[in-house]
Amino acid sequence: IYSALQKDRYITSNQSRKLSHYLRGTVDAIIVGKNTLMIDEPELNIRHGINAIDPKIYILWGNDESLYEEYLYNYKYRSFHFLIGFQHNDHRSHSLLDLDYLPDILSFLSASGINSILVEGGNSTWDTFLPAAKQIYIFKSPHSVRSGKKILKELGDKPIMHELRKKIKLSEDTLFIYNNAYGESLYENTFG
Repeated sequence: IYSALQKDRYITSNQSRKLSHYLRGTVDAIIVGKNTLMIDEPELNIRHGINAIDPKIYILWGNDESLYEEYLYNYKYRSFHFLIGFQHNDHRSHSLLDLDYLPDILSFLSASGINSILVEGGNSTWDTFLPAAKQIYIFKSPHSVRSGKKILKELGDKPIMHELRKKIKLSEDTLFIYNNAYGESLYENTFG
């Protein structure tokens, strides 16, 4: 994570970034939203000396067709898969009827051989996938991103099905690990 105001200044420590790349190597796919792709232009690969196979990348694009062709072209050499709410004939475009209905997204991913995902998206993507999360990793930095979601505050303020299992100091950051309080997600039979 880096500051939108200073693009070359990472918010999290090197130790946190290395751990997040390790986590990428443990899943079948990474999912980010359209805004994360457009604003952050993430590489979404595994770096920091972690030896693992890069997971598949899915972009939760949504229903907005504007700029879609441009991003397909800009990422033509990357093996990104786009989850879209409209019809398109590019082999990387996957049309789903209702991108707001999580079971449809999870069923599509499962049918595509994806059994584990790491959600790295922003507010909307976070809200979409939270009910299906078995585990949540939150890296808290002493540096702030003004436009970001106040996830720790939100987890503390809302009755949700996740409880804090571990709190680990990573350099200047703190890693909070939440597990599903019931041992499974709301969509256990749909995915995984």
